[in-house]
Amino acid sequence: MARYTGAMSTNYPTNYPAQIEDAMLALIKAHDFGYLIKTVASYGGELSGDADAIARILPRFPAVWVTFKGEGKPISYDTQRKRWLVSATFSVFAATRNARGELDGRKGNAFDVGAYQMISDTRQLFLAHDLGPGIDTLNPGGIKVLFNTTIKGNCMVCYAVELTTKYYIAKSEPDAPDLLRIGIDYDTPPRDGTPAASDLITLETSI
Repeated sequence: MARYTGAMSTNYPTNYPAQIEDAMLALIKAHDFGYLIKTVASYGGELSGDADAIARILPRFPAVWVTFKGEGKPISYDTQRKRWLVSATFSVFAATRNARGELDGRKGNAFDVGAYQMISDTRQLFLAHDLGPGIDTLNPGGIKVLFNTTIKGNCMVCYAVELTTKYYIAKSEPDAPDLLRIGIDYDTPPRDGTPAASDLITLETSI
């Protein structure tokens, strides 16, 4: 009879927000929309500055930014309270500039893509792709306007859409230890529970 001990690891990823945001950015960068998007990046407050600060980033338009907005309250998924289901929300911003005016900034023209087209295409892109194992598909929210103004002679238009998904978080379990030895007991008659002989086999390990 062989004797050994061990435990399976049941750890879940702990950095889902970064994993999902990176996957969303990768999808946008790899997709051919049929028009040029100069900037695809994680949002870092680029649109929160004053008019001069925003004017400095206008040459980077058309632009799409993605950011993690936050999580909802985790919901316990089992009676042992070892696993919780979490809903998470991500925001996508699509911004254009157009010297011809506000209407062209929104709807586009024969030369420039409009913000309507960009935000709609981006939302549609996410509906057809998975973001990785253990992550629910993205569910689309409504589109909202963020900016519609003129800066330094350029009409700047920016729309946003929120997308939600779900994933599990769980208590960390110890990783399974390496199996180094196997003990073997030889049980011969009379079988009184005391082994007649025992061996301890040490396994080879790779370095």
